[in-house]
Amino acid sequence: MLRHIAININSSDEVENFYQNVLGFELIGEYYLHPSIAKTFFNNEQIKVYRVKKFNLEIELLLTNTTNNSAFAHIALEFWKPDTVFEKAKAAGYKVYEFIKETGTKARYILDKSGNIFEIKNINLVE
Repeated sequence: MLRHIAININSSDEVENFYQNVLGFELIGEYYLHPSIAKTFFNNEQIKVYRVKKFNLEIELLLTNTTNNSAFAHIALEFWKPDTVFEKAKAAGYKVYEFIKETGTKARYILDKSGNIFEIKNINLVE
């Protein structure tokens, strides 16, 4: 069972600008990683973490200088009105990609400023 996802962000402004205002997550907590974890995985003594939640999905946003460039690893999120989320991201200056799949359905992707990729899907749509 999935408990949470942890991803890197490069600016604390992204918590509000992208995760709250575009994707609609709620900030539920802030804390610092234990120093031994921060040193082991990030070679850093102090890493701030923002915990956000929407429905039953929690994401830990780790504030680091590391940019995500892991090929096509991504997180797929479902929304009742995915066009609204996509347009919010576009209006806020985020990189957005949209195309029609062979099946005739829209594929939508948004990149946050740290290089994390989000696939934006219609809720309950099986593809």
